[in-house]
Amino acid sequence: MTRGKPFPPGQSGNPAGRPPSEFCLTDCLRSLARERVRSGPGRGSTRAQALAAVLWRRALAGDLRAAALIGDRLDGRPGQAERVPPDPVVLSLAELVYLQARAEGASGITYAVPKIVPNEPLP
Repeated sequence: MTRGKPFPPGQSGNPAGRPPSEFCLTDCLRSLARERVRSGPGRGSTRAQALAAVLWRRALAGDLRAAALIGDRLDGRPGQAERVPPDPVVLSLAELVYLQARAEGASGITYAVPKIVPNEPLP
């Protein structure tokens, strides 16, 4: 075995994987969100419902972050705009010669362009 790579190729250093955790924050939060509020303005509703009501109140009062969070949850986050390069332009030899002549300002000059036929040897 070499230093830095103690396992042969194709063998995992942790074949059993990560052991399950006894503490999972997401599970704890979901459990608390389902509990009922015992006192206060949201009494009788779940904590998740009370939180949603507070979020709506803040959004209606002009809190843009609360409004954005509600929009993201209801409609999904807006996608990132992708900049896709345009497809490359394919020009024939005749078109290239013509464009070059125009770029050079050659007016009235005639260029002889050989006709290229597939499967025939080039001149």
